[in-house]
Amino acid sequence: MMYVVLLLGSLALAFVARHRFYPRLYAGIPYNKHSANRLTGDIPDLTPIIKATNEYSSALLAVTTERLRRPLAQLLFPALRPPLLILDDPREIEDVLVRRGREFDRAPVSMHILRHCFRNAMMTQFNTAPGLRDQKRVWADAFGADFLRRVAAPSIYQATLELLELWHLKATSRPFRVLEDFHNATFDAMWVALTGEKAGLIHHEIEKLQHEQSQSAASGVGGREHLIGPSPHEHVIKKEVEYVNGMIAKGFGSIGLSRLAQMVSAYLPRHRQFRRTVDTEVGLVIRKAMDRFQRLETDYSEAGEGDTCMMDMVLRRKVAEAGKSGQPLMDPTKDKVLIDDTFMMILAGYDTTADALTWFVRYMESYPEAQTKLRAVLKAAFPDTKTPSMEEILGTDIPYLDAVCEETFRLGGVAKGNLRSTTVDTHILGHFVPKGTELFMNFHVDHAPYPVDEEDRSASSQAAGKKLTVGKGASHYKAVAIRDLGSFEPRRWLVTDEKTDKEVFDAQALPQLAFGGGYRGCSGRKLAAMEFRTVAALLVLNFELLELPEAMKTLKTHEKMLRLPDMPFASLRAL
Repeated sequence: MMYVVLLLGSLALAFVARHRFYPRLYAGIPYNKHSANRLTGDIPDLTPIIKATNEYSSALLAVTTERLRRPLAQLLFPALRPPLLILDDPREIEDVLVRRGREFDRAPVSMHILRHCFRNAMMTQFNTAPGLRDQKRVWADAFGADFLRRVAAPSIYQATLELLELWHLKATSRPFRVLEDFHNATFDAMWVALTGEKAGLIHHEIEKLQHEQSQSAASGVGGREHLIGPSPHEHVIKKEVEYVNGMIAKGFGSIGLSRLAQMVSAYLPRHRQFRRTVDTEVGLVIRKAMDRFQRLETDYSEAGEGDTCMMDMVLRRKVAEAGKSGQPLMDPTKDKVLIDDTFMMILAGYDTTADALTWFVRYMESYPEAQTKLRAVLKAAFPDTKTPSMEEILGTDIPYLDAVCEETFRLGGVAKGNLRSTTVDTHILGHFVPKGTELFMNFHVDHAPYPVDEEDRSASSQAAGKKLTVGKGASHYKAVAIRDLGSFEPRRWLVTDEKTDKEVFDAQALPQLAFGGGYRGCSGRKLAAMEFRTVAALLVLNFELLELPEAMKTLKTHEKMLRLPDMPFASLRAL
């Protein structure tokens, strides 16, 4: 009898331990069976892949959807937290973002990573936050196409011309790193578009390089040294952006304990320094914009004709809304919401574009036939100049240029994925998913999708999918668009127009996930696309990207917050 009691007790303890200490499971959704039977879940399989590849998002996929060959799977953690669902199906991801926004919101785990830096920014608010709609409305006009062309485009063009000047100084057969140059150029463009003031980072680099070259020449003839000025003041803000990027990367690297990691970081001296710097520097930018605004006549201000930058437009909108509501306008320099949103615009507005441009340079070197084709169509569009105006670059229809840009966004996968959380009980690919489930969606469309029964998709996904399988684009979709997605092939975005028999850019050839989508999609998409198109066109018209040494040809990557090539180099020949 004693043995029976002991046996039953042992079974009861095992049952309790199984449910309390082993990974939790969502019913019916694929998972690794061996991981469910160990306390640490999938973590022992995940960690060595991250160390080997240096790509966190790819490791999530490798352990789950790739291993199971299924488009939806669960990543198992120790019992202290529920599984993370991994969705790796471009069509369904697009459907979630664009058509099912009410069923999904920002995931708490991603909020924890950001909120200790930007508690008040739009990016750290849930969809149901009471002030989110007002925040988005304040900035909406600043990202409109007309405003961007009038105010942001000139700053982008000037920054690009300065980048060309710098690279003419570097145009030798010796490879050089391009990433920092792109960071400086896109920061210059974003800073002046946002604040109306010139940052001057690229100009400073030009002065440094000219100084080095003159010193090198003078050293042989007894010349004397000439000093250059200090780094631009805006370099302070850029350093704080780099600090935040590091914080976010650490948060994603400890996704299971991100809230604790960020709370600890928030009390360190370096974080307090960051907060003081941001409040001070962004406050100065806002104060200067307020001074400009107050010098304008009221009717002139309301029309927006005097806006010189995004901050001018945002402040004008705030003043107008305060007037309509009858409420006094709080001091904008102490408005934590405005300060956080402004810094987030800087953070999100230059880093990703610079990283995508780095991929563009690598693809032009790695796929020389695409570079040759792009240069040919650009020369045909602009036969008399290597520096067409901004209006010409943006206003000329060049389908192959559009295709190259979109293909770089797709294959580069700079922002490889995104986290969401279900706000209601729902279904994904035929599986029941309870409210509060966290979901990682793979935005990097670089491999053939896994088979999915069409009836398992949502009704909205099925309706959208019919456009890919019937009509004029069907044969192109089957033959070209989804072929060899691991290679750089701009032609997958081109189709023949049946009426004109001309080649046109087809934005629907594949789901466009690089900028997210829907209500929480990237607000700066138009700005980034405008800048990318301008830089790509002018670089290829002015330089040939030469073949790199064998050791630098690799397209291996690493991922912290964003996905970057291990070898961000270029070798140039001026044309």
